[in-house]
Amino acid sequence: MTEQTIFRKARLADGSLVDLHVMDGRFNAITPASAAGLSAGTDLGGQLVLPGFVEGHIHLDTSFYGDAWRPHIPCTNGFDVRERVAFQARNLSAAAPMAERAKNQLELCIGHGSLAMRSHVMVDGSVGLKHLEVILAICEKYRELIDIQLVAFPQSGILSSPGTPEFLDEALRLGCDLVGGLDPASFDRDVKAHLDVVFGLAGKHGVGVDIHLHDGGTLGLFQIEEIAARTTALGMGGNVAVSHAYALGDIPADALARAGDMLAASGVAIMTDAPGNHAF
Repeated sequence: MTEQTIFRKARLADGSLVDLHVMDGRFNAITPASAAGLSAGTDLGGQLVLPGFVEGHIHLDTSFYGDAWRPHIPCTNGFDVRERVAFQARNLSAAAPMAERAKNQLELCIGHGSLAMRSHVMVDGSVGLKHLEVILAICEKYRELIDIQLVAFPQSGILSSPGTPEFLDEALRLGCDLVGGLDPASFDRDVKAHLDVVFGLAGKHGVGVDIHLHDGGTLGLFQIEEIAARTTALGMGGNVAVSHAYALGDIPADALARAGDMLAASGVAIMTDAPGNHAF
């Protein structure tokens, strides 16, 4: 018979005191705090207990956590995604094995309370499926500790990197949960064709979309509008996200308010982790 563990007098976010019951490593009941003087279980003494954190945007395959420190290399002319991709490729060529770096990053996140994660994994004509194969194996090793969504991420572009649509298709077949994109206007210079591939694959495999969008100002806003329009037309509200969306930090307040209404109406989420000043 499996023994139940009780953590007594845990304080929830609403201020209430409860007892947390755990069976087979999982919470199976939450009850009002037991009477004073009971010795069974572990007394948390009113400490705050919250749900696990969600790491909503990370790149396990290109993390350098735990590896040798390398200084930041500034772009030569403002913020240039192509240049940043080249810098990263240079650093990766001298980095520790990917599995080791991904393991270090995962254990850091888990150790700080993250129980769910969305990781982008490079899948394009420059690396094929090599990164994904490593990360899928790492995810399997840690599946009892953290839930991980994987995004097939075309870091070298889609149209500008031959073979990428086919690699993305195969990545989704192998188990990626979402399909990504990268700056359709400035990187691939064809918003419609880029989004045709992304949303076409999403529809084919029944998965979500998470597109990196670094383009600022009106160019970035235009792409956000196009993504929202596609989402609405295809009934994909709640399954599409734009990562970074620097443009939302570049436009006037009235335009930002209209963009917010548009995003809410279409069900497109914004996953941002940097300011819009492009100081990279």
